[in-house]
Amino acid sequence: MTIKNDLTGQQIGQYRVVSLLGDGTSATVYRAQQLTAFDRDVAIKVMRPELMGEPSFAERLETEARTIAALHHPNILRLIEYLSDDRLLCLVMDYAPGGNLADLMKHGLMLVEEVERLTAQISAALDYAHSQGVIHRDLKPQNVLLDATGNALLGDFGIAKLISENTRMTRTGAIVGTPAYMSPEQWEGPPVDGRADLYAFGILVYEMLTGSLPFKAETTTSMMFQHLHTYPPPMDSVRDGLPLAVNEVVKRAIAKRPEERFATTAEFAAMLRRALHGRTVDLSPLSPLPMQDLLASSHDPESSTMELPVVRQSQSLPAANAPAAPVNPAARERRAGHSTLPLALFSLLIIFGIGMFLIVSSQSAPAPPTPTSLPATTGAPLADDERLDARQIAQTLVPAGCFVMGSDPARDPDAVEEEMPAHRVCVSDFWMDVYEVTHEAYAAFVEAGGYTDSQWWTDDGWAWLQTNGFEGPEDRGGAADPRQPRLNLSWYEADAYARWRGGRLPTEAEWEYAARGEAGRLFAWGDGYQLGYSVINEISRGGTAPTAPNPVGSRPADRAWSGVYDMVGNACEWVGDWYALYSTDEQTDPTGADEGTERVMRGGNFLSSPTTARLAVRTSRAPGMRARSCGLRVVTPPG
Repeated sequence: MTIKNDLTGQQIGQYRVVSLLGDGTSATVYRAQQLTAFDRDVAIKVMRPELMGEPSFAERLETEARTIAALHHPNILRLIEYLSDDRLLCLVMDYAPGGNLADLMKHGLMLVEEVERLTAQISAALDYAHSQGVIHRDLKPQNVLLDATGNALLGDFGIAKLISENTRMTRTGAIVGTPAYMSPEQWEGPPVDGRADLYAFGILVYEMLTGSLPFKAETTTSMMFQHLHTYPPPMDSVRDGLPLAVNEVVKRAIAKRPEERFATTAEFAAMLRRALHGRTVDLSPLSPLPMQDLLASSHDPESSTMELPVVRQSQSLPAANAPAAPVNPAARERRAGHSTLPLALFSLLIIFGIGMFLIVSSQSAPAPPTPTSLPATTGAPLADDERLDARQIAQTLVPAGCFVMGSDPARDPDAVEEEMPAHRVCVSDFWMDVYEVTHEAYAAFVEAGGYTDSQWWTDDGWAWLQTNGFEGPEDRGGAADPRQPRLNLSWYEADAYARWRGGRLPTEAEWEYAARGEAGRLFAWGDGYQLGYSVINEISRGGTAPTAPNPVGSRPADRAWSGVYDMVGNACEWVGDWYALYSTDEQTDPTGADEGTERVMRGGNFLSSPTTARLAVRTSRAPGMRARSCGLRVVTPPG
């Protein structure tokens, strides 16, 4: 690729430009080396010089920089620096060596497992951005970058809008988006919210699973008509073997009316995962819509991105930290005289004889829904494949399956004797806590007389409790966030709590299967460790060391295939087995040794290094010893 005014070989600030990565209508992207950081690779997005004379351009670019810089998520591309002088306007970002999703899809039909993994990561990034008041508005394969291990990094929030009166644009009346992925409301022109991203996400998932865009057209007008009025061919007619429910889930995501879609991208991803695994899905009730009404500003389009004039009422923007206006879940009402169709397109459609006339909805302002941070105070809103147990704790059903338990040195150079030999194990299905047991959840056990009622304790556990005179759990360091995992528990205490919940501690095989799955990943997201993906001590990799665990579920990337969070880090967890070396025999529902002196603990914690946080790592401790950095989660039988 050759371009005019190529900057390859030149130096921009502390960066030496190495090679050209891509060229769009508004920017050229280069790979560069940061000379002050041991020649670290970065990506520099250099805006086209001819755009610098546009009155609002510099302001819009600063908005883009502030928007990206405020987003801190493992699946969002990190902004390093914003550079501006008389000659250049640049954004410096992390370099994604894996290319992008568009490149990946060129290699052929994607594996369903790969689609499931990437959609979970994209969903986590979008939901986080929406929670911060940011809409992407241009989700497409080119904006889903891949790191060295193939994990998704959502990039280019350049046309996203951060709600802030301080960033109000002087240039109004524009539709920005990529035609193949634009939601109906983006074509119509009224303010959009995060459900526009959900629509584009649904189009993207259709393309990932079938290898084909759902809507194809030779003209912009034809593309608009399809997005507004038609649905694509059923997915199972394009790709054999897809469960029928997958098409229904995607169809809900790309519903024409925003209020008919899922409430969040996380809800869509969870329902999609259930459908891909052949489970039944219930799409009859519409979920409540807790998403904020995020008003969108215009922005310079990238290559394959279009911008068209529209007629829009003037609106005031709330302050940066003010709560956004709530979404109206009610049906749309017609309002005479307010056309939602771009004026130029309306004229064009008259010429084409289509005769379309669209009316924008008027929205009332119902009271915003009460936010809930964690269901039963322990996590994000429940997906359809989860439940609340008898104590109102969120659990997910882990389906039966087989996997290779333990470590193979040929695959994992950090494997140690305690993790070997690798051996095949099959487990039956079971319900498992989505999150580690929190301070708040454990407090309910204490308040219910957990330390005074012997019925929840084994004989050895009750004797241990009476001998030591404990009247409750041990607290270190004063008050803790009630959403943090409950630590400093002995095995006896963890076992008693699980019994009070009507369940038990997981077996070691169940724990590892729920964490690693049939793919046998070393970490929840893949085989390579990624900075910031989990709550552990990352000093050995150039990161930081936390001094305490985080609230459960706060690192979306530390989410196993089964839907459970924090298996890599945050808190290690007691399991039910006595410690013993592995057998070489193939096993079904193993429960460990019949007796021993120490019980097994699994998973890394906030003090672990990347090596000791691998999902195959095993540790153990006497059941009567309280573990400073360990807690638990509970499993219960199906039914």
